[in-house]
Amino acid sequence: MKIHAAVKRAALVACAVIFVAVLAEARFPQPAAEYQARRAALRSKLDGPLVLFGYTSKQDPSEVGIFFQEPNFYYLSGHDEADAALMILPDAPAGQTGNGPHEILYLPARYLQLEK
Repeated sequence: MKIHAAVKRAALVACAVIFVAVLAEARFPQPAAEYQARRAALRSKLDGPLVLFGYTSKQDPSEVGIFFQEPNFYYLSGHDEADAALMILPDAPAGQTGNGPHEILYLPARYLQLEK
C-alpha cells in the first residue's frame, strides 16, 4: 500500500514539473523567424490595420512586481518591454504591390541618463 501511495505521489510530482516546464517554455524567446511567421499568417487574414498594445509600466500597483508582457503581444512580437505597441498592416490587394512596411513596432523613448 505504501508503494502505491509513493507511485501516486511521484506521478503527481512529475505532472507538476511537466506543467511548470510547459508554462516556462512559453516565455523563452523563440527565433525571430517564428515571430515573423506568426505575424505574416495573421497579416494575410486582415482586412484593415491591427494595433496591439503591450502592458504598460503603470498597470502593476505593487512595488516589487515582476513584469510579464501581455500574452498576445508577446506571441506576435517576442518583445518583453513595457509601454510598447505593434501595428500590423494587411497585405496589399491582389494585383497591387505595397511599398511601405507591413509591421511597425513602437517602443517607449529611452533616457540613457536614467539607465546608468
